[in-house]
Amino acid sequence: MQTSTRFAVPIFVAAAASVLALLAAWVEPVAGLVIAGAVVLCGVVLFVTGRRAVGAIVCVVPFGVAILGLWIAGLLVLKAYRVPSEAMTPAIAIGDRVLANRWDKTPSIGDIVIAHPPAGALGDRCGVQRPEQAPCGRATSGLAGVSFIKRVVAGPGDTVAFRHGLLIRNGRPVREPYAKPCHDTVVLCELPAAVKLPPGTWFLAGDHRGASDDSRFWGPVPAKAIVGTVEYRYWPPRKAGRF
Repeated sequence: MQTSTRFAVPIFVAAAASVLALLAAWVEPVAGLVIAGAVVLCGVVLFVTGRRAVGAIVCVVPFGVAILGLWIAGLLVLKAYRVPSEAMTPAIAIGDRVLANRWDKTPSIGDIVIAHPPAGALGDRCGVQRPEQAPCGRATSGLAGVSFIKRVVAGPGDTVAFRHGLLIRNGRPVREPYAKPCHDTVVLCELPAAVKLPPGTWFLAGDHRGASDDSRFWGPVPAKAIVGTVEYRYWPPRKAGRF
């Protein structure tokens, strides 16, 4: 009984601290790493002071809790994505890895989302004849099987236009500190003629307007196209944190 308690107490404390570290990491990665590091350090101390079995287990506990916690979160809520293009730079770079909340499918303007573009997006086809110097106001029917990462810049009933790649929503220029302007008419940077979004649709645009294939080309998407809201970047570690 005494031997059992000698093992159980430090392991329980290590497990509890590891769960706390996992929760803290969601808000502030450095805090989570500090707590997890403290648990591992305690395990090392136990190991070198003679309690080798307990120390070894305590050292392993944070890794086990992290793997289990991430597996459960991924199964129920979160899905990981690797960003393959520069469309969202400078906020998100090529190769960054992010987590999207699959339960949050009702976006707000300014949110970064993972979405299935309309079927016509793969050929940059608009669902209607696009007026000259205007973005696409209606998408083709159906959704493509690919996933894009974009920012929601306008919602149902809004009017949208672009000057130098920067958004004009409902007739007013929008302050977009995250956006990188452009001046190339080939990539639809100059679209001064506004279009009105249909009910239940969202207009998506990349932050790097000169390198993004987005709703300017293929139109706004319905709510069902939203896979989830991007909430967290976990790679690279130096940029890890919530959006």
